[in-house]
Parts: sequence; C-alpha cells; structure tokens
Amino acid sequence: MPLIKAGDIKLYYEISGEGPPLLLINGYGDHTGHWFCMRPVLERHFRVLAFDNRGSGRSDKPDITYTMKMLAADAAALLNALGVAQAHIFGVSMGGMVAQELALNYLNKVDHLVLGCTIPGGVNSIYPDAKVLAFLLDGERSKRLTPAEMASEMWTYTCTEAFRRAHPEVEDEYVKITSMFPAPQHGLQRQGDAIATHDAWDRLPEINAPTLVIAGADDRLVPAQNSLNLAAHIPGAGAVVLENAGHGFFYEAAGKSGAIITDFLLSRS
Repeated sequence: MPLIKAGDIKLYYEISGEGPPLLLINGYGDHTGHWFCMRPVLERHFRVLAFDNRGSGRSDKPDITYTMKMLAADAAALLNALGVAQAHIFGVSMGGMVAQELALNYLNKVDHLVLGCTIPGGVNSIYPDAKVLAFLLDGERSKRLTPAEMASEMWTYTCTEAFRRAHPEVEDEYVKITSMFPAPQHGLQRQGDAIATHDAWDRLPEINAPTLVIAGADDRLVPAQNSLNLAAHIPGAGAVVLENAGHGFFYEAAGKSGAIITDFLLSRS
C-alpha cells in the first residue's frame, strides 16, 4: 500500500498518467477512489497525484484539531516527499479550501490552480438552503445509517436528478467506493471543524498562480455564486459555471469539465 511520511503523518497516495504533475485534493470525507470519473480524463495529459487527506481514506487519522492550513501543509509535505518541486493543483469542495491555503502559503509549489465547487469561508460564503444545511450538519447520520446508506443519501445531494436517473451505474460505483473506506466519525468531525474555521477571503488577492474557478450551476451543497465571488476576488481568475451539473460536476460532467481544466492547465497565460 503506497503510504509516505509527510510531516507528522503518513498519507496514502496514488500516481497515474504521464505529463506535468497535477495534484488532486479530495472533498470532505472522500478518498482517492472518488476521482473515478475524472482521473481517466486528466491522466491522458498529466502525471496525476491523488491522495487521501488526513482523517479519511487510508491516510492517518489523528484525533486532534484540524485546520485548512494544516491540511495544506500535508499536501505540500506530500509533494516534497515525492520530489515534486511544483505542480498544478485541483481541489474540489473542502479540497478547494485546502488548495486556497496551499496557493497562499506555498507560492512556489503551485503552477496553475483550479478551485472546484468551493467557498472562501467566513461571512463571505453563501450557504445552502435550510434543508440542505440541516442534512450537512446532522452529526447523527453515521449512528442511524450504514456507510452504503449514507453514501446513497449523499448522492442525492451531489448530482442532479436528471443525471442520477440516467446513470444509476455511477451511483452504484460511488456507493461501492465510499463504502470501501468510510471516514470514521472523528475524522469527519475534525475535517468539518477545518471547514467551519476556514476563511481566506481577505487573503485571496495574494494568490499569484493562474487560477480557474469551476462549479455546477445546480449545486445544492455549495451554491455556484461562491465560485463567481472567488473568481472576482482572485487577480486574473477565470470562472466557468457548468449548466445541468451539480456539486459533483466531476462525476456528471467529467468529460466536459476535464477538457476545460486540461486546456487551462496546459496554457501558459
């Protein structure tokens, strides 16, 4: 099992594809397997580095306070341990928050930056409606449901109804992958704490990497206006909002979003 010492913990990672290095940063509770739709698109052009954040997957899960700065330090330590001086960075949801901190604190390690379906944090974030927020804040779900049941419930919020109806096989794969390495309750809590305390808004103008912000127009978990606000606050950033896609645009629009991201990362502007 490919584990590597990165700072004070061991991180699980996978490498695939050939080309410039591209680091993928997972969202809340997810692991490397959740890139199953997007990774085949990206590894045609990049050396894709995927890893599990502390607290989830097969990485270490210390029961201590987590912050986005800590998770970004993990990512930077992973790159150092793998001998990668600089990489493109693509983070989604919580991973997009980690990517913001990585770009702010490790300027020389970030080539191009892609922020997917994420928030700046703090009072400048736009949160989902009351029903969705209640679902996200329900800390008792893991006590009532099996990992597979939790994954199925999350899927209803992740992708659009049209996609879910048309592609039940993707949900089956998502549930199977999620159930393989479910994040423990303390890992989810610690990652959730990092999300709750994230606030990069005032520092976003300091990001100097070429940046693309991308989201699904029908995102129920992280309203797409967050992405437009991020792009407006990061110098020179571009924004793409994908029609007929939700929070999981990297599942339901993997081909289209992957092509957009590839074109951006291979550009030198």
